[in-house]
Amino acid sequence: SNPLVSPISSTQVVVSFTTKVASTSSLKLLLSGGVQNFPGVATPQTTHVFNLDNLQPGTAYRYEIILNNKPIGTYSFTTPGI
Repeated sequence: SNPLVSPISSTQVVVSFTTKVASTSSLKLLLSGGVQNFPGVATPQTTHVFNLDNLQPGTAYRYEIILNNKPIGTYSFTTPGI
């Protein structure tokens, strides 16, 4: 399923998704200056939740989801403006 992005504030969002098979996961936030890694849980799970904070308001971001050490797709979201 496509990740669900839930804005918490103009600088914080929660990205969540489920997998049919228990998997390890991590998220890479693709920034102009490089990549910010958000490691997930080490134990395989079917529900995956990432809390991304310290973002810029009203800004478009791209991120990549990694499942079982393999990239499965790149997605995007825009943080709410102030």
